[in-house]
Amino acid sequence: GFLQFNSNDWHREIALNDLSAKCRGLVELIDNNPLVCADRVTIPGPTETLILIALGPLAKAQLITESPIVLTNAPESDHSIDAYLEGLGWSEGVSVSYEPLDFGSVYVANALVKIKTPPSFEILDELFDECYARSFFVQLDDESDWDTKLVAGKPHAIYRLVVSPGVEFSLLRVQVMADRDGKAGAAQTIHAFNVMCGVEESLPFS
Repeated sequence: GFLQFNSNDWHREIALNDLSAKCRGLVELIDNNPLVCADRVTIPGPTETLILIALGPLAKAQLITESPIVLTNAPESDHSIDAYLEGLGWSEGVSVSYEPLDFGSVYVANALVKIKTPPSFEILDELFDECYARSFFVQLDDESDWDTKLVAGKPHAIYRLVVSPGVEFSLLRVQVMADRDGKAGAAQTIHAFNVMCGVEESLPFS
């Protein structure tokens, strides 16, 4: 599906998982200039959104060493996640397992990723901060009890990182949660719309 908006001769569209659009992906992982200039933008569906939050910064930094494993209760994907990640620099795919766990309106994902061990694990925090620290819609939460109440009925997703250190390679677990009507749904459409129109990104949520 897609959202169209018009003003006189000005026509723009936001599509869902339509890979024919040149400008596509998680809003936080796309430079603002292409979004502002694009007439048509594709945003990811709920499953792709969770996976991109977890893996996007790692793919951009070329730290992933083999196909990540993701467990989620989000709807089954049509494999468009591979195309999104390929655009970020990772072309070896993702292994996704779907579990029909009922968390109300909340979708969760746990991603296990084998990465090249960085010189300092603070680099991982910096990579994710670079993508999300200024975002209203994706927030780090590494202190609260990991509970769906943190995102239920809210527009933003949350994530946290758990590292199992190794010498050459390390295992990183990225946990992500989002409401199906929040970052995994309508809130992301509103975010994209706001950026394309050049207004405050968090309207009407802030």
